Amino acid sequence: MKLKILTTLSVIIATFFNMSVEASDSGKSDRKLYNSVISADYDDATKRCEQLISEPNGSYIIKNTVTELLKNAESNTINFSYKLWTTGHQNIVQSCFPLEFRLILDDKKDCKIINKHDDLYMTLSKDLDQNGDRDAYGDEDDHKNSWKFMSSWESNRVYFKIFNPKYNQRLKMGDPVKDDERRVFSSDDATDSTSQWYLQAMNHKGDLLFFIFNRRYSQALKIGKDVVNNEDFRIYGESEDAAEKPHYFGWLIEPM
Repeated sequence: MKLKILTTLSVIIATFFNMSVEASDSGKSDRKLYNSVISADYDDATKRCEQLISEPNGSYIIKNTVTELLKNAESNTINFSYKLWTTGHQNIVQSCFPLEFRLILDDKKDCKIINKHDDLYMTLSKDLDQNGDRDAYGDEDDHKNSWKFMSSWESNRVYFKIFNPKYNQRLKMGDPVKDDERRVFSSDDATDSTSQWYLQAMNHKGDLLFFIFNRRYSQALKIGKDVVNNEDFRIYGESEDAAEKPHYFGWLIEPM
């Protein structure tokens, strides 16, 4: 009788211990993976993910590590996700990263780009200027305007061309228009670094925000204060530490 009681008690203790370990594992991040990402060693980060995903609770650990990277606004998180996506590990991105990463990495998907602070949709002027370009605006009503992110890998970083299917043009940054602000517009010509962009992601007060930087000028997109046509606000580039002003420079990326 004693032996039976002890055996039953041992099973209960073992079960409780396994449940505790599982709960603990599912709530922790991985230091090796985190450090590989922030040091831009994406090959090592990918190998670490391959190891973790084959282990019990490994997907939870990867997901928690991604959450920590986003909480700290680590600038390499987008590059890390791109390397996984393009090396046969789309399943890890799909299961361990927020939906927005799939919208960015899958160039077949259309998305909306919305300024968090002003709740304005990124859109383009209906009118062409003398060069055949269109100014970029924030519009509160143009929620049907879609964008695609077209990626390329250069110098250990992923860059994007931000493509507007409606007008078949790509977003660019141009000359200064006032103070430190630069004009943002779309053009048929997208052959140089003024039409390339890199992203930084950050979890901020329950929202996943993206800061969108131009490759040539390292300026982040923002909504300006000047009103056009009584309802639209021009979009500019400005040289600031975007992560210090997430409400000002942050953009939401949502499915159509």
